[in-house]
Amino acid sequence: MARSGGNHGGTFLYPTFQFVTRDGRAMTVTSSSGSTALPYADGERVGIAYDPQRPEDARLLSFLTLWIAPTLLCAAGLLLLAGAVLVRLALARQRRRA
Repeated sequence: MARSGGNHGGTFLYPTFQFVTRDGRAMTVTSSSGSTALPYADGERVGIAYDPQRPEDARLLSFLTLWIAPTLLCAAGLLLLAGAVLVRLALARQRRRA
C-alpha cells in the first residue's frame, strides 16, 4: 500500500502481507511501518509474528518493527542517566570547593 505525506511530501510504502493461521484463516495485513524505499519484492517470503487470538495484529519480523522502540527507550534512559551522573559530579565538585 502506498500513501502520500510526511515532512517531504513523498510517498511511503507499507508492506502488505498474507498468511494462513494455524486454524486455517487466510489473513491479509498491512504493516504499520512504512518506508520511501521498496522494502520487499512482490511475492517475497518474510517472517511474521502474531498472537493466535489476534492475527490481525501480525507484525513483520525485522529489526525495525520489533526493536526500534525498545532501542530508542534504552538510549533515552542512558542519556538521562548520564545527565544525572554529570549533575551529581558537578555538585560534588562544587561542595569540595566551598
